[in-house]
Amino acid sequence: MAALDHAPPPLPLPPGTPTAELHLNSTRLVGLASRNLTATYKAYQRSLRDVAQALQTHPELQGAQAVFAVTLFHGPLAKAGFTILDLPPLRARWYGLGSAFCAPPTAPPVPPSEGTPKMGWMTREAFLEPVRREKGAAPGVKGKRGG
Repeated sequence: MAALDHAPPPLPLPPGTPTAELHLNSTRLVGLASRNLTATYKAYQRSLRDVAQALQTHPELQGAQAVFAVTLFHGPLAKAGFTILDLPPLRARWYGLGSAFCAPPTAPPVPPSEGTPKMGWMTREAFLEPVRREKGAAPGVKGKRGG
């Protein structure tokens, strides 16, 4: 997670809008995905809860008006309620090369439907909405009682 003092394109926000960037392609998640999809899903949901907590408690994230991530794995973001945006072609190629270069040799193959990096984003308010409804919930996550 990183605090930014701007809204990078293609976010539909004024350029000087503070944002928070999620870093989803962690070695931990990629490694889990190659071994256990259920554990990967649970780790992903925990990560979203951690991000929600960070947005509320870390001073450098207090001004962030939106949360976004650039990733090959944008399907789970869409399922969690993020709006998915295409990146400008040159930027998509650049991020795609970086993802391929940084992937560990044991990384699972990227599904063809997710072979191009995209940006997923959500306003701060929308991201924190489930947390406000039930403490501990994150976007796309049902409450602790399974509801």
